[in-house]
Amino acid sequence: MTPVLGMKIIVQRPGKRIRTLEELREAFPDIDDVLGDATEQRIPRPQKKRDRRKHHSGKKKAFTLKTQILVSRNGIILHVADSSPGRVHDYKQFKNTPIPRWLEANPQITGYFDSGYQGIRKDYPKASIRIPVKRSRSKKELTRSEKIFNAKQRRIRVTVEHVFSRLKKFRILAEPYRNDKERYCATFRSIAFLSNFRTLARTAS
Repeated sequence: MTPVLGMKIIVQRPGKRIRTLEELREAFPDIDDVLGDATEQRIPRPQKKRDRRKHHSGKKKAFTLKTQILVSRNGIILHVADSSPGRVHDYKQFKNTPIPRWLEANPQITGYFDSGYQGIRKDYPKASIRIPVKRSRSKKELTRSEKIFNAKQRRIRVTVEHVFSRLKKFRILAEPYRNDKERYCATFRSIAFLSNFRTLARTAS
């Protein structure tokens, strides 16, 4: 196990257990870039009104659980945050993880996030962060250079979307989650371990 960002997610190659960030970067040079994003999974309609309010996602128009992950450029899952109710904003969940402090402590590593993480560079100035340029009321059109910058960002960040697709090939993460919500985080991390195991086995062969 490697305690990446304070959480224990298996990152292991056949015949070699990775224990430190330095060993991880040696094994995976693409660790110089990390990609973060959140995904939501539907749950049955909660019976209690308070729980319905807490789990309702305005983005999905449904009751959900939200989980944020951090991956390397080659699709290795480095961190799985504790799951949150669907009402919690992506950036708020991000701030409740060790990721911001880890990025500030390692400015040589660039973190790529989507436009939902507005304010991240202001809140964590010591970290190397890249997010897309977002249109505003005063600036309704992006310049050509800003559009090119955003296109480059999308090409980099597509890896995390591929990882989500890979995780959701497991039916327990693809269909509405009907089990105990207290066990959801452990379930998600178990699938993340299996995903890493298959990815590393594929790259080692």
